[in-house]
Amino acid sequence: MRAVEQLLGFRGRRVEHVTILGGGRTGYYLAKILENSRSVSSIKVIEKDLERARKISQRLSHALVIHGDGSDHQLLEDENIGASDLFVAVTDDDKVNLLCALLARNLGVPKTICQLKRTDIMPLAEQLEIDTILNPRLVTAGAIMKYMRVGDIISVTVMGDERAEMLELLAQQGSIAAGKEVRKLKFPGGAIIGAVVRGEQVIIPDGKFVIQPQDRLLVFSLPASIHKIERLFRHGGSKA
Repeated sequence: MRAVEQLLGFRGRRVEHVTILGGGRTGYYLAKILENSRSVSSIKVIEKDLERARKISQRLSHALVIHGDGSDHQLLEDENIGASDLFVAVTDDDKVNLLCALLARNLGVPKTICQLKRTDIMPLAEQLEIDTILNPRLVTAGAIMKYMRVGDIISVTVMGDERAEMLELLAQQGSIAAGKEVRKLKFPGGAIIGAVVRGEQVIIPDGKFVIQPQDRLLVFSLPASIHKIERLFRHGGSKA
C-alpha cells in the first residue's frame, strides 16, 4: 500500500484535530463518533444557531462547540481553524459549505470535506481545491440499490453521478462463477473485479484465480453491465 501511495503522490497524515461546520444531525453524530473512537484529540463544532449550539454542547462530552458563523473569516482565524488537520462542512446550505471549505483551505487546513446536496453543482465543485465532496442523495441511493440488486449484495456505492457502481457481493453456491477461473467467465467488458476477500485473506485476482462460494468480491461496473454481474454470482443464474 505504501508503494501505491508513493506512486500516486499521496501523502497521508494522522488526523488529530478536526473542525466540523454545522451542528445539525450529521455534524452532531460525526462529532459523537469521533469522541467514541478516541483517535482524535481535538474536536471543534461551529454552529450558527444558538439554541442548537447549546443543545449539542450538553450532549457532547469533550468536543468544543462554538456559536458563530462559519463563513466569518475572522471567526475562523480567531479559533485557529488553520491548525486543524481536517475541516468538514456539513451545514444544510451548499453555498456555505463550499465557501467555508475554501476559506479553511486558504487558512492552511491540509484536508477538507464538503457536503453538497445538489448534484448539478458537483462537477463545478470538483474543480475547486476541496479534497472530498459527499452527496447524501448518492449515498442514500447506494443504500437503497443494495436491496434492489439481485443476488447476495452486501453494499452498493454509486460513483461519478451514477455513471458507475462499486458492488460488494458474495459468490453464491451453485452460481455460474463458483468454482471457475476468472478468465473462463464471460465477464462483461464494462466491469472488473478489484479484490476478493476469502476469510481473513485479501486477494487481488488474476485470470487464473478460481472463485469459490462465499468469496466476497468488490466489483466495479458500468450500469450496462450490472445485470450480467448479478447473473454470474447469484444461485441458479442463467447462463444466457
